[in-house]
Amino acid sequence: MLPRSSFLPLCRSFSTATHNLGTRSGVQPPPREQLLATASWVAKQIEAEGFRATDRATSEHEHVLIDCAAEPLFVRGRIPGSQRLGHHAFLKAAWPPVDGAEHDNVPVRSDKFHDLMEELGIGPETRVVVYDDANALEATRVRWVLQYYGHRHVRVLDGGWKGWVSQGGKVETGAVTPTKQRVKQWSRKQPQRIAGLAAVLEASGSGTSGGEEDCGAAQLVDARSTAEFIGVNAMGNSSPGRVPEALHCEWISAIDSQTHCFRPQEKLRAFFDKRGVDLGQPLITYCQAGIRAAHTAFSLELCGAAAVRVYDASMKEYLNQESTPKVVGTSSPQSSGRLAYGYRDTPAQ
Repeated sequence: MLPRSSFLPLCRSFSTATHNLGTRSGVQPPPREQLLATASWVAKQIEAEGFRATDRATSEHEHVLIDCAAEPLFVRGRIPGSQRLGHHAFLKAAWPPVDGAEHDNVPVRSDKFHDLMEELGIGPETRVVVYDDANALEATRVRWVLQYYGHRHVRVLDGGWKGWVSQGGKVETGAVTPTKQRVKQWSRKQPQRIAGLAAVLEASGSGTSGGEEDCGAAQLVDARSTAEFIGVNAMGNSSPGRVPEALHCEWISAIDSQTHCFRPQEKLRAFFDKRGVDLGQPLITYCQAGIRAAHTAFSLELCGAAAVRVYDASMKEYLNQESTPKVVGTSSPQSSGRLAYGYRDTPAQ
């Protein structure tokens, strides 16, 4: 992570180009700028004082730039006009997790979420841009939670803080006293963005939906590291492994390691296609606690996937239940079928 005191250039370019891409599913990607904001766009907004303007009729900000950094880093250096999130960027109901508690497996409660939106001055029509120091891991999580509560206008800054500094962007320092704004109560949960255990079991062929949306045709996408996926690293869970039928697409593969920007859409689509992901099918992403899963869900949306849900409780719930089927291990790539990405399901012992 780049220390904010050093301001070293780590991102060399941004791309807003779109491509006429086709895949076996026929799904077309959205314009890149629909999900990602560029450094140049943010700079223009700053020049126009776009991140400080407030709608006088509603007291809601027209544009909000959110920095996911902890307060010491935020004070040390930030993009001008930024507001600090003011909550742990994972936006869980309890974070850090409370031992033995289940409520850290779900997004922040609606009342706490509304309070946070008032602190940030975010109303239903506010245009939001989010950035971080962590390859968009925190920013995409914040975006997903805002979308889960019904916000429609959230983008991620491509390249994040590192990209901004490398582009020679202006930097602001010092403490900021937040001013709470009165905003409309707009949050409404969007169940189509989240998946529970029953939906995951059905997608894996191990159960029925139990009242959730039919997920029998959904593909499961595992965003964790290879060590977690094959069962070498249990991450403190009572069992290692993965969900049967899951496809391995590690979240960081979507990021260019040199620029810290999201890879071009055609490269992302080729990456997912190689691993057996069908963008035209319903998809459920998971990881350990729903954070990397939100990042991969964003990458899939960037490729044109229209029906992506995040299993927010993820392996923190799944691998700590005796009754859930688990598989471990690897094998050579298969010649056909859903296992063509190179792993064969082996029942965990």
